[in-house]
Amino acid sequence: MPDAESRAIGFSNTNGNTSFPTQGPYMNCLWSYDLNSAIMHAVQAGNATPVHFFRCRTTAGWQAWQRYWTSTNTTQASDGTLKAASPIIKLFADGSFETNAESEGCTVQRLRVGEYLIEGCEALNADAGWGGWDGGFDIPTDKNKQPLIWLDYEVNADGSVFVKTYHRTYPDSPAFARNEIDGLSDGDPVDIPADQFVSVRVEMPQDSVWNQRQAAV
Repeated sequence: MPDAESRAIGFSNTNGNTSFPTQGPYMNCLWSYDLNSAIMHAVQAGNATPVHFFRCRTTAGWQAWQRYWTSTNTTQASDGTLKAASPIIKLFADGSFETNAESEGCTVQRLRVGEYLIEGCEALNADAGWGGWDGGFDIPTDKNKQPLIWLDYEVNADGSVFVKTYHRTYPDSPAFARNEIDGLSDGDPVDIPADQFVSVRVEMPQDSVWNQRQAAV
């Protein structure tokens, strides 16, 4: 309800409004100080993993929508930094894995030391934010930001991704930073470090759980 100075808080919902970020239903909240000072928050309705947006009103009118970064649309890399998510799979040493909402349906098998097979996808995602079609990986690093493993991969005809990891050393570095492990040489097959993971950004089929859910909204 507005007060004498036009301050107000309002709640509403909308569907098919072309002024909103995407098509579909939204739940909205409007905070208004006066006619030229307001903030609108919009959340996608009917979505298990909704995206949140906001925009501001000034004397120049409503400004462009901005997207919130949340656990829905970001992922934490093995070094703790945040990257744009969807669809991401985290691979662990023993072949266990984590999917997010958009990669739901993918599975992982550890075939042997340093070999992991991701199924249920259609190759890698070509998002430029991850380096394009050949850059959809985030690998573990040490405290000096040196990668702890070498990584190679193959995309099979069915779209599955065969990930291979190898030990990586730095013979020209100081002794404490060489990443030397008894019995292993540079380039030997090795599992992902036990306390870390490899993030893989994949492309999902049109009939994936996520895509079907979005089509139904």
